[in-house]
Amino acid sequence: MPALGFYITGETGADVLDTIIPELARVGFAESLPREMSTEHLPIAVFQRSNGDQIRVIAGRRCSSLTFSSAVVPSGADLETYGRDYGRRFAAVRASLQQYFARLPQPHPKILEGEIPPVGMCPSEF
Repeated sequence: MPALGFYITGETGADVLDTIIPELARVGFAESLPREMSTEHLPIAVFQRSNGDQIRVIAGRRCSSLTFSSAVVPSGADLETYGRDYGRRFAAVRASLQQYFARLPQPHPKILEGEIPPVGMCPSEF
């Protein structure tokens, strides 16, 4: 399945990452430690859940990119049906984070509209 994702802006990318960890844990994701570093020396956190879903967060200077993927496609699965379910799981994670941010005091992180480019990095203006 292709990776799906979005940007989350906040005070700093590291703040965004620290803010989303409790909500990701609430929806069943656990962080895989230790964290990695990108070639640009930005922290990368990987979260996984038991069904094979994975979230990769790269904490940039002013925002973080969040990429959702599934490491496991069950053998014999109908790819069309699985793709719809995969899209629903991604949408549920995004909606959960949006609701979580809405409950936080201002200023709080915000999900930016748009797609993650293939390199998965925050836009240069951030």
